[in-house]
Parts: sequence; structure tokens; C-alpha cells
Amino acid sequence: MADWTQLPNELLQLISERLDTRFDVICFRSVCFTWRSAATSPVRHRPRHRHRLSLRCRLFQSGDSRACYSSVCPFRKRTLFLVRTSKTNTQTDPSASWVIKTEKEVHVPNNSVGFVHPLLRSSLISSLDYDFPKALNLLDFRVLELGQEYTFYANDDDLYWGWYVLKAALHCLDSNANGFVALSIVSSDSLSTGRTVVVGFDFGVSMVAAPVYGGRKKFLVESKGELLLADMYLEGWTPKFKVYKLDEVGKRWIEVNNLDDGVLFLGADCTFAATAEDLSMCRGNCIVFVNIFEASGVWDVCVFDLENDSTGPLCEFPQFSKLFLPPSSWSSS
Repeated sequence: MADWTQLPNELLQLISERLDTRFDVICFRSVCFTWRSAATSPVRHRPRHRHRLSLRCRLFQSGDSRACYSSVCPFRKRTLFLVRTSKTNTQTDPSASWVIKTEKEVHVPNNSVGFVHPLLRSSLISSLDYDFPKALNLLDFRVLELGQEYTFYANDDDLYWGWYVLKAALHCLDSNANGFVALSIVSSDSLSTGRTVVVGFDFGVSMVAAPVYGGRKKFLVESKGELLLADMYLEGWTPKFKVYKLDEVGKRWIEVNNLDDGVLFLGADCTFAATAEDLSMCRGNCIVFVNIFEASGVWDVCVFDLENDSTGPLCEFPQFSKLFLPPSSWSSS
């Protein structure tokens, strides 16, 4: 058997530079001393999890009139993981996987981590078994980072539009995270042109793709290295989706009728994707989403099956509903 600790330092550096996430780098450096010394410590991206930042809003209204408004709002970063036990064969035991969103609790000792519903804004503390372990040894699990979520939290008094949770996009200006830019749309009324645009650091806007019309709400999500647009529309009161793939050269969206083994997750403040193999399922081609058009006014999680062109509540899809609670075998007495 090859001795992986003896790989050339130059090769280890090249491998570590191609790792996509901070968590992957941590796992890489945990293998042995040689691998740890070959890879630089992952940068803790600024801003930290609950910094209070000055959010400066620039509104583009009709005509040439512009209004600016500044407010100090807490900024939060949360990370989405797929956690699978390494003690069972997840290919034959799909219930041994858990999709979770974590947030570091900055006001409690020992770097404790809070669990949040992956698609909603609610804590999972009340949903966990009383005997759920207070500590998890990650050496007993296989962990895949699915994405990150950034949000501003504003009180009603801070923003006169009355919004209190603002989804944000974060971009670090250099590899050392010495600076960053955070972008959040406070009011979309003046931006509802249907175009897909890129906003530069100077607030300049350039078009990426022509508009897609017809839907009630649109989501951008990266899947397998491609940018997809999921367009939610209503058939009666039933939400359904059309999915498009970005043609960068033609600056247009091309409709796709099949996600193959892909699964899209569209949350209140984040979007991410995974494959059926990652999730230990027999097939994908589904969209798991938050139904913002629920007649009762209460947001709920639903599943849209592209193959059957059908929508149903999460409880009707046990292969997906099991993903949002930890397997019962993880609880300890």
C-alpha cells in the first residue's frame, strides 16, 4: 500500500490549492503532519458570524432620482453541510444522511454551534431528540459542504421598508480576506425588469442574460459548475417550476427539461444543489423549495418532481423529509 504521507510537498500544495471550501482544507490538513505543513491554514473569512455592519442602501427609482439610506445591521454567516455516518453503507441506508445549516454561537463558550433548518429561518433545537448528543465527533462522519448563506438582520425601525431579513451576497477582495463586499437588495420593485445582471464594485451594472418572463419568483443556483435559473410559477394555487441553464456566450437562458440526478434546494435565504448519489437516493430530478405562496400564510417545504410535473408537501416524499432530521441512530442515552 502506498504511503500517502510521503507525497512530494509540491504536489500536496497543488492539491490543497484546488480544494473548494474552507472545510475541505481543514480536512486535508487533518490527515497527517506532512499534509498539514504543506497546506496553509484556511482564512477565516471576514466579516465574522455576527458582526454589526453599516448597510448603505442605494435605491434606483423611476427617472434619475436616487435615495440613499444607512443603517447598522447584524451580519450573519451560516454554512450548509451534508453529514453522513461512516459506520453504515449510505447507498443501502439513505436515512443515514442529514442536511443541516450551522451557525456559530458567538455568545456561548467552547465554540458551540447552533443548528438551523436548511431552508427555513427556524432553529432545530425543539425538533431534536432530548437525548441527541451534545457533541459530534466528525471523525465518525463524512461531511460535504453544500454552500453558505449570508444575511443582514434589520429591525423595523432601522429600515423604513419594514423588511427585517435581507439575503446578501459576499465577495472577498483578496485571498487573505483583507476586504470584502456585501450586496443585498432591500427593495426589488425598481429592479423587476427580468434581466440577470452583475453588479460591480463601483455599482456599475452589466447584463449577463436577457429576461425570462412568466414566473412569480426566480432563483439562481449553481449545480455541477453551471448556473441555473429556477422560475416559480403558479398553476392555480400550486407552485411549479421551469428550469433554465445560462448560455454565457449568447447571454440567454436555455430551458432544460431534466436535471438528471440533480436536486435543487431553494430556501428562504439560500440556494444550493446536490446529486442523488450525494444524498444516497435512487434518483434526483426534483426541486425542494419553500412554498411562499401557501394560502395559510405559513411557509412550508414542498417538493416539485420534474419527471411527473407534480408538486406535493415534503411529508409525501420520505426520501427527502428524512434529510432534514438527524437519523435516530445518532441519538445516545
